[in-house]
Amino acid sequence: SGADGYAPAFSELPSDLPLRLYLARVDGEPASALATIDHQPVDGAAGPDCGIYWVATPEEFRGRGLSTRLLYAALGEARDRGCATSSLQASGMGEPIYAKLGYQAPYRYALYERRRPG
Repeated sequence: SGADGYAPAFSELPSDLPLRLYLARVDGEPASALATIDHQPVDGAAGPDCGIYWVATPEEFRGRGLSTRLLYAALGEARDRGCATSSLQASGMGEPIYAKLGYQAPYRYALYERRRPG
C-alpha cells in the first residue's frame, strides 16, 4: 500500500501505454486487482497479445474467485479490442489457477521474493 506497494510505479506512466487496470471490491474494500497491457502479435497470431500483470489478492480475500472473474472480464474486453492471445507469468501460488483456465507453461522462471518479517 502507498509507498510500500506498486502505487508509486503508476504515478508517471507513459501516456501512450495501453495499460488497463481492473479492481474487485468486497464491501467497498479493494480485494483483488490485475492489469493488462496489449502487445504486438506473437508469430502467426491474428491480433495483439493481451499481457496480464500484477494479479494480486490479499490473503483474506483468496479462494472467492475474485481474480478469476477479473481475468475473465479483462480477457473479454481484450477479445473485443481484437487481441488474439494472452500471456502471463505465474507464481507458484498462481500456476494451478491459470492451468485450470487453460494457460500452459512453455518454460519456467525462478521467482525470488523478499518479504518483510512478521
